[in-house]
Amino acid sequence: MESPEKYQEWKFWPVILLALLYPINGALIGTAIPLYFFREGVSLEFIGILLAGSAATYSFSPVLFNKLSDRLGRKKSLTIGMGGTLLTQLIFYITLDPVPFLLSRMAEGLIIGFYWSNLQSSISDNSLHNHRMMMARYNISWNAGLLIGLLLGTIFLFIIDDLLIIFYISPLIIIVNVLTIIFFFQDPEKIDLKKGVSFRNSNSTETKGDNLKFTEYNIPLLIPILFIFIFSLARASVNLLYPLRSEMLGFGAYSVYLLIFFCIAFQLIGTSLANYVSFKKMKWVSVLCIGLLILVFIGFGRVFQFWIFFLLFIMSGLFNGLLYGFGLKLFINLNMQKNTSKYASLCESLIGTTFFLVPVMCGFIARIDIGLAFNVMSLIIGLFFIVSLVSMKLFNKLD
Repeated sequence: MESPEKYQEWKFWPVILLALLYPINGALIGTAIPLYFFREGVSLEFIGILLAGSAATYSFSPVLFNKLSDRLGRKKSLTIGMGGTLLTQLIFYITLDPVPFLLSRMAEGLIIGFYWSNLQSSISDNSLHNHRMMMARYNISWNAGLLIGLLLGTIFLFIIDDLLIIFYISPLIIIVNVLTIIFFFQDPEKIDLKKGVSFRNSNSTETKGDNLKFTEYNIPLLIPILFIFIFSLARASVNLLYPLRSEMLGFGAYSVYLLIFFCIAFQLIGTSLANYVSFKKMKWVSVLCIGLLILVFIGFGRVFQFWIFFLLFIMSGLFNGLLYGFGLKLFINLNMQKNTSKYASLCESLIGTTFFLVPVMCGFIARIDIGLAFNVMSLIIGLFFIVSLVSMKLFNKLD
């Protein structure tokens, strides 16, 4: 009998590094956009569109490129994604005028459709991988990347207070990512679920334990969609609305990076914990997180004290992290159950769609009142809280 270890010899650390580096770039740029263009006198509606620029095309690009990625393989797809991103971000060295900037961000959102879903699918391609361990480290990596990006932004702006430096430094990180893919990333060997279960039943290895326990559960597609949508809605709205509110309250640009840093720190804790929450406990934990997020957004719309914003960011990060961790775990499990990579692409497209629609909507509402925009977001989360209560009845263990 062949040993499962033969099929588990795959270098995972390049995935960890790739998941770390690109979010550093994204955190630097994403937080700088509303601050920089608000100071340039751009209207709030158009700032929302600028922030949503990459998400506009990313809303469909992972699904659009899904089959092509499967044919090309993970390494070639990742190379295209990062190489194209590098080209689009070179525009920052030429101009930061709103229209060219928007076009470059839209081009980046299109080409990055080759990136995240292929990173995630490289984990699910082989059902013998230790998915709990890999997903935990993957989630730690991209959250850590956001933390590093926000910390760098805090330091740069505290010392220099010139947002231009953010746009000049961030593309350099993409160069490191491209080199990592070319020289170190490996395509994983594909082992479908049927063969993986066969190994599980015939070998007394870790594959026999919790690693494939999800096969015992019916996973309705609505549930991970719900988790990822609420996570994306909460993140996308705060990413636009709080920097604008901070500028109006005179808190200082570096403090925005600092608060979001703590938010992501607790998001990292949440995504890490999500990997160790059982399928049975996931039901009530997720519903509790959604309910508490409603209160968090009501708070965002009504307070003005910096220390209260600090507490709200911590709470938001923890609840968002748990919801994202649950959603991604279920999408990856669906990938393996159906022997496909389309659910990872669906997950990323859902994030892109939400990150596109929400900032645009919030930009128009914020023109009336930023507090009103936070209240509208809390109402939307409340509606999906009701949906979550009903949908959890569909998530049951198979007979």
